Amino acid sequence: MTDDLKSFKISDATPKGQSRQGKKVAEESGPPPSVGFPSIEAQVEHDGPAMAGLDERYDRLEALSKSGSNKEKAGAKKAMLAYERTHALLTHLLNTKQELSGDGDEQSEG
Repeated sequence: MTDDLKSFKISDATPKGQSRQGKKVAEESGPPPSVGFPSIEAQVEHDGPAMAGLDERYDRLEALSKSGSNKEKAGAKKAMLAYERTHALLTHLLNTKQELSGDGDEQSEG
């Protein structure tokens, strides 16, 4: 009997071709995952990102980088760099979207 237990595998007990109830099966049944960042994609496609909110937080970080402790100044400067890069990325995405939608209108007219 101990020999049977040593060689026993769960896959032997499940018939071939029958799907197993597991993580992969549950993931496959859901909607396909986004290839990028779904929240940014949704903002760019529908509403447009809230640039005013980014600018407001950037201004607060800028004030903190001038008046805080050394540790706060360093953190604020790193965060400011991240906000600058995010702002540049969103601006680029919006410009690209505008160019693509503008090109589509010109082609349909001609």
